[in-house]
Amino acid sequence: GNIAIDPTVSSPNSPAIEGIYFADGNVSTGAGNNWLYFRGALAAMGGITLQRNLTNNSNQPAEYFEYAPDLSLLYPGVFKTRPIKWKEVAP
Repeated sequence: GNIAIDPTVSSPNSPAIEGIYFADGNVSTGAGNNWLYFRGALAAMGGITLQRNLTNNSNQPAEYFEYAPDLSLLYPGVFKTRPIKWKEVAP
């Protein structure tokens, strides 16, 4: 599916959204004038649309994405890909 972030989602000093997100469709950040601070990983098969526009964006971008390798390391093993062990057997 798609991921649509509400335009009012914002946090001035800490990440407003944190985690690992994957969408089969599109991700849109929501058209608004609030700063979006995202920490983690974000992927979309259909693409990511950055829609925010700050009224005074001379000092910072409207969307700020911070990669968080600690989230990948803490990702539960149950959701990770399991290695396949191939073994040839006699017919």
